[in-house]
Amino acid sequence: MNFFERLFIAIRLPFMVASMLPAFAAAALAFYDGGFSLPVFLAIAIAIFFSHAATNLANDYFDFKEGNYPPKKTGPTGGSFAIQNKLFSPQQIIAMAALFFAFSIVLFYAVSTFTGYKELFLLGLAGNFIGIAYSMPPFKLSYRNLGEIATFLGMGPILVSTVYLSQTGTITLGALMLSIFFGLLVSNILLAAQIPDIEIDKKTKKNTIASVWGEKVLAQSFLFSAFLGAFALLISVLYNILPAGSLLGVLSTIASVEAVKKMTSKKHIGAIQDSLLALQIGSILVVIGILTGVIW
Repeated sequence: MNFFERLFIAIRLPFMVASMLPAFAAAALAFYDGGFSLPVFLAIAIAIFFSHAATNLANDYFDFKEGNYPPKKTGPTGGSFAIQNKLFSPQQIIAMAALFFAFSIVLFYAVSTFTGYKELFLLGLAGNFIGIAYSMPPFKLSYRNLGEIATFLGMGPILVSTVYLSQTGTITLGALMLSIFFGLLVSNILLAAQIPDIEIDKKTKKNTIASVWGEKVLAQSFLFSAFLGAFALLISVLYNILPAGSLLGVLSTIASVEAVKKMTSKKHIGAIQDSLLALQIGSILVVIGILTGVIW
């Protein structure tokens, strides 16, 4: 296995869609509103990618230090297992995390300077700070029942606003409403992934919705978030805040309902897969709906 194959495992490449799909949707909305620069978008997308990758690497490192991982990796939860499977040493993982965070911040600064949008750099710093604070002491947001909120903010309002601002120079109410939809979809992936880790989280005193309040409350929270996101789209379309085609995104709730069904029937891996599917469906349909509005 070469370096890049090991790296793709360590950064959990399949889960990078959680940041890339909302970024594409934000760019589509910016294009609809009359502002789009491909070079700037690519630079911002790369900065977001490295920030997300760094967050995953740091999470692996600090969870390893806390002993917060199962004896054997049997599914998509429990981190990448890159350290446990000796793909990289703990020192290599945290060094790559620091390097990726630094590269992301530098790139945000460069794009901010190039575009003249100073707020862009501040948003980039905020997103990277959340990524660092998610697992690193003394913050350890994911251990203090704040992981879901951090994920919502980082992958929703901050990410979508960053991309939209980089293209248009402003942040509209439409961009914020769209960010709520995506923030909730991404945080639901985190919720679904908590159930298989309940016992490990309790053992290491990692407070999550699942480990503190149980599977029933988690499933209710998941469903509430899915429909709240759909409601945000509905209200936005009704009040002409977002293009009418954006409403296609509410169809993602079908996959979210299926995820809850699998949670209650103890099919936890299937629930995680359906939560990812909800994000994929929501993203694709929102982008199609927005771009259709450009044509019509």
